[in-house]
Amino acid sequence: MARYCDAHIHLSHSKEPVFDAGEEYSCVSSCHTKEDFEFLTGASLTQFGPSVPPFASAHCLQAGNFGAPYSCALASFGIHPQIVTPSYLRTDFPSDLAYLESLLSAEKIVAIGECGFDFFTPEFKETAAEQQAAFEAQLLLAQKYNVPLVLHLRKSIEKIFTYSRGLKKLPAVIFHSFPGTLSEARSNAIVDKLVELGISADRLSASGKGQTSPIADNGTDEGRAKNRRV
Repeated sequence: MARYCDAHIHLSHSKEPVFDAGEEYSCVSSCHTKEDFEFLTGASLTQFGPSVPPFASAHCLQAGNFGAPYSCALASFGIHPQIVTPSYLRTDFPSDLAYLESLLSAEKIVAIGECGFDFFTPEFKETAAEQQAAFEAQLLLAQKYNVPLVLHLRKSIEKIFTYSRGLKKLPAVIFHSFPGTLSEARSNAIVDKLVELGISADRLSASGKGQTSPIADNGTDEGRAKNRRV
């Protein structure tokens, strides 16, 4: 039997997945507003058909409770970095954060997210301080309730690694879209270790060169070993 797992999806904005007989599908659907979450947790989701489950709780729902092909459908909720502005932080952020914690305390979500940083445009970069405040508040909640984070990161990979110590306290961290190569992932792991040893993350940056700037032949084991450098 084929099984598929989607660690990040927006069912409220997506078409119902189509699978062949005998295939099973599991997912975590992210919500960013109270209305979005309440729509997904409603008893009837006629937009997607009868096979889409109600997200009744944070516990995995077994196949048969809501029909194939779903074997597990769970929800997350997060304050997205793209909506965080100075005015939002002053007005709606406190109530949204309180709503997020109410979902966590009632065990209605399994993770916080998406949350994180988005520096993709000049406009988003201007809200870096506000994004940081929103992210740090959500990171503290993730630590308090021991739940994973689903991270939205655009042009901000180096920023998130300054939080390595805090992220390591969580049961899991899901990168919504990691834009780097395997070499870059390895180099960031080295940065993590240096931070763990007490070196300030602000003094470090990671750059993987094994694939983009090889110093030896990547077609051999010996060459690839030489190319693994930071």
